[in-house]
Amino acid sequence: MNTAIQTELRWLDGSAAAEALNPLIEARGGMLLNGSDNPILTRARVAFDEDGDVQGYFVLQMIPFLGPMLVVHGSDPVLFRQLASDMLEFMRDSMARGWLIIAENPRIADICRDLGFRQETMPVFWGK
Repeated sequence: MNTAIQTELRWLDGSAAAEALNPLIEARGGMLLNGSDNPILTRARVAFDEDGDVQGYFVLQMIPFLGPMLVVHGSDPVLFRQLASDMLEFMRDSMARGWLIIAENPRIADICRDLGFRQETMPVFWGK
């Protein structure tokens, strides 16, 4: 007897991807998809079983990456926080749903923590 689940692989873009995947992503504590119908911003390869239930997914989503950030040694320490504050205000005014920051030095990490940003505990990988 064959007990393998039959799957159908489909590409989902924008609002279709958000509708199908956001409940699953939210349950795992992830960043929700923005639902834009622009496939450049959100696209997912989704596996559905014969009942139409999601069995797996792999999502491409464009999220702003903030950095690098530099303040010359010896500069006013307030400058560092002002740059961060200004960028955060811009991201919120732009209605960005999230952003990524690589804290390349302890001062940036401290600012991120002070602002209540979530620090990931899972490995981060770069591909090229």
